[in-house]
Amino acid sequence: MSILNPLYDAIAWIIMRIHALLSVPFGADSGWAWGLSIVLLVILLRLVMLPLFVKQVRAQQRMQAHMPQLQELRKKYKNDKQKLNEETMKYYRGQPALGLPAAARAVPGLHLAVQRAARDR
Repeated sequence: MSILNPLYDAIAWIIMRIHALLSVPFGADSGWAWGLSIVLLVILLRLVMLPLFVKQVRAQQRMQAHMPQLQELRKKYKNDKQKLNEETMKYYRGQPALGLPAAARAVPGLHLAVQRAARDR
């Protein structure tokens, strides 16, 4: 038994219901009924995922706004990775949440901590 079985069961249930509806006009054994069932399932899944896509695009746009400052830091500290990481952390700390989840905001700090731990070993 896989962890994805509930997802599989839900999608199978949905496509079977769509196929049952389309079997009335096209016939149960019709390839058209199955083809349109798949197309409608894909459209339905994309509609369900649309809010996540919009949120992802907006987060990317917010991050793009900070690229010039981050590029400037990379140019300034191109030979000193340690200092670059520290300055990047300072930059991120000085910014509002950037619309990112807490886990994503913690990545630079986690990276710096791992780097220091590896260096101190």
